[in-house]
Amino acid sequence: MGWIYCARLFDNQFQAGCYAARLREEGWRGGPDYPDFVAVFRTPRGRFGVKFLPAGRWAPGKSKSRDRTS
Repeated sequence: MGWIYCARLFDNQFQAGCYAARLREEGWRGGPDYPDFVAVFRTPRGRFGVKFLPAGRWAPGKSKSRDRTS
């Protein structure tokens, strides 16, 4: 599974960045359902959106061993 795109688009990067920060903050709390990676992107028409990778998925720079159970 790849990136998941939030349905809402924002008029400026600041608004999208605030929404992305909120997603990151919720993920920082350690909930298992929150995204691991959040990014702001720009559409060809100049609007901004937020995309994320779902929790538990391996990504570059992330240890694969995190999900192992002892």
